[in-house]
Amino acid sequence: MKIKKISLIMTLMMSIMFLSSCSKTETVIYESNEAGQKITIIIEYDKDKNIKKTVSEMELNFEEYGTDKETMVEADKKQTKVYKNMDGAEYESKVTDKKMTQKITIIIDDLSEEMKEKQFKDMMDDKENVKLDKFTPTLEMIGMEKKEK
Repeated sequence: MKIKKISLIMTLMMSIMFLSSCSKTETVIYESNEAGQKITIIIEYDKDKNIKKTVSEMELNFEEYGTDKETMVEADKKQTKVYKNMDGAEYESKVTDKKMTQKITIIIDDLSEEMKEKQFKDMMDDKENVKLDKFTPTLEMIGMEKKEK
């Protein structure tokens, strides 16, 4: 009886290890730091290079960027409306007298089909996966650089 119990526990452990290895993701980071605006984009993707999650973090220094608090408060209100009730998205921000910080988290599989199509249309394959190799050239085109680990 003890051997059966040990065997069952071993089988369960192996199954858990197999399932967790199947769902592993890798991460790539892109950064930009120009004119008072620092942006970091963290991309999680699976073994097939399908993007699963993006986290965009931005810090904007008003004086260096050439703007003011009031303008950014209005921009923040608009951003909050965009992300407020969007499935698959979380939006956090903080505005102080000198800077604004934002964090936008997108879980690709939790987005509605409509939003996925709107945001990532040209970056998807025929199975509606957002592909890393179609997403990152856009980041590079706007001047972001891949951060080496």
